[in-house]
Amino acid sequence: MRIGSTLQQEGLRQGHSSSPHLFNLVADVFTKMMSKAAAQGHISGLQPEVVPGGTLQYADDTLLLLENNLTKARNFTWLLTCFEQVSGMRINYDKSDTVTLEHLQHSSILQ
Repeated sequence: MRIGSTLQQEGLRQGHSSSPHLFNLVADVFTKMMSKAAAQGHISGLQPEVVPGGTLQYADDTLLLLENNLTKARNFTWLLTCFEQVSGMRINYDKSDTVTLEHLQHSSILQ
């Protein structure tokens, strides 16, 4: 792709002064995708009134707090695939973790 007089072949290199700004733009699109999917009931977070869409971001780290629901997990996986296709970014699953939390009854905490 030609931008002005520059032939653009790849994205910005890590450490380029514009890369944090570009990342923020793309991360904002991801957050909006998550919020829209949550608003339409395709996915749901643990505390939607606190964290809409179940997404928290800091720098290049993203924390997802999702409801334990297999259908919504599949929807979320599809959403990640769409995000990769739209943005050209790739999620590094080797650096990703899934942590499940059990729901504790209030009475079991007191015992």
